[in-house]
Amino acid sequence: MMLLNADVGEGYVLDADIIPLMDMVNIACGGHCGDDTSMTTTVALANAAGARIGAHPSYPDPQHFGRQSMSLAPAALTRTIEQQILALLRVCEAQQVPMFHVKPHGALYNTAARDQQTGQCLIDAIKAVAPKLTLVALAGSPLLTQAKQQGLNALAEVFADRAYLDDGSLMPRSDKGAVLTEETSMLEQVKQLLAGRVTSANGKLIHLQAQTLCLHGDNLKALDFARQIRALLPRRV
Repeated sequence: MMLLNADVGEGYVLDADIIPLMDMVNIACGGHCGDDTSMTTTVALANAAGARIGAHPSYPDPQHFGRQSMSLAPAALTRTIEQQILALLRVCEAQQVPMFHVKPHGALYNTAARDQQTGQCLIDAIKAVAPKLTLVALAGSPLLTQAKQQGLNALAEVFADRAYLDDGSLMPRSDKGAVLTEETSMLEQVKQLLAGRVTSANGKLIHLQAQTLCLHGDNLKALDFARQIRALLPRRV
């Protein structure tokens, strides 16, 4: 079963409408966005909707919304990821709701997918704070194998509204066409992904096996897209 997920708690007004359509939500926890107030509100929304709750840590870079890589010592990067996960864990504990997963955000997500040292910082942070949490990472990336070899549960992720490069990585947001904004192209990509493949921006067919599908909440058509995708997917029991 493909689980539908979205990044939430990032200040977008659609959260209350999008979250009930999701199987999983990734909640900003202070690195690029998010504070105790937003986390408390978002956890409550997710719990009411029955969505699995996850931390969405990033580089500590609110100025650039966590979308630029930062050169941090491994210990410093591990520590900031730990702090962000702990911040959301405390909110979940206060509301007596479980936390299921960790999905890195933005530049941290993309760097960890391809850079072993960055990926290790992420793995170390999860193992130090809550080793039973599941890591969500880019389908086809070495990070998935790296995490599983060290005893973590991991889910492979694909994207409904992001264009792919020939190597299976995501096209940088700074590139034209990186975010799919037309319903037809988005739904065509989703149908491909559900069949285990995707066509890159250059026309190359890539085979990707995944367990979760992400829709970005900052897409202007996110709510409409979410409803369309939800209609294609069975609900998690």
